[in-house]
Amino acid sequence: MENIVDKIIQIDKEALNVRKKIEDIKEEKEKKLKEEMYNLEVEITRKAEKEGEGIYKSIVAKGEVKSKELIERADFVCKEMEEIYKDEKEKIETELFRQIFGIKE
Repeated sequence: MENIVDKIIQIDKEALNVRKKIEDIKEEKEKKLKEEMYNLEVEITRKAEKEGEGIYKSIVAKGEVKSKELIERADFVCKEMEEIYKDEKEKIETELFRQIFGIKE
């Protein structure tokens, strides 16, 4: 009878050891999984930042080109207006003078 009780105690101890080993393995796997998830998160974040930076630079470059085009167009329009004013300045001054002093042609 004592032998049976000893065997039951030994089986119980072995079961506890197996359970402990399973828990240790589970904890180790969880730890590795968390590390892998963290590493993936860091990698994905870095890739997203790099891709976002590329997109940002592309948008800025396009904006700079468009800005330059608009400035050039504005300069062109201003020069045209100055030429028109030069050509018409005397007529404008004469007409203003006549209107101010009520002179009719």
